[in-house]
Amino acid sequence: AGKPLVLHVVEKCRLFSNEVLLILRRNADPEKYLQVVEPKARLVHDESESRAPLVGISSGLAAVKNSYTAVFSCDLPFLNKRASELLFSEAEGVDAAIPVWPDGTLEPLHSVYRVDPSLKAARESLANGELSNYDMIRRLKRVKEIPVERFRSIDPNLHSFFNVNSPEELEEAEALSRRP
Repeated sequence: AGKPLVLHVVEKCRLFSNEVLLILRRNADPEKYLQVVEPKARLVHDESESRAPLVGISSGLAAVKNSYTAVFSCDLPFLNKRASELLFSEAEGVDAAIPVWPDGTLEPLHSVYRVDPSLKAARESLANGELSNYDMIRRLKRVKEIPVERFRSIDPNLHSFFNVNSPEELEEAEALSRRP
């Protein structure tokens, strides 16, 4: 829709948060991203060379100033403010609020985490050579799984969970963005 995919995500996050971090690979050129997202997001480089998403989550958790934070992948152009607010409200008093599909699949990159226990869990997982987001989640004591169906009243077609991983999905996202 005429702008970089990551900017869609950053702009949506700015609707419900005053602190938006964009986590970059350790060797990524920040200038490329600054041109796109500044001043809407603060850039943070990964703490290690590993390209596992958990390294990005750990790096972001270490840099965030709030006690709870949302973690979103950079390919979710239709994030929904109200759906994000629902996640934050469900996260109160637990270590994480994570959407779950009917088949049991979790959405760890579309979730809200309590920073301190999540950072500890992420670092323990990485120290043990465990690179999956699920390794961190297994270490959390109180995880609230939110059925994806609960989001339908806010997002009837669940577009906020639509991610772009292929040219075909990018084409579909372009078509969805043109709909009223």
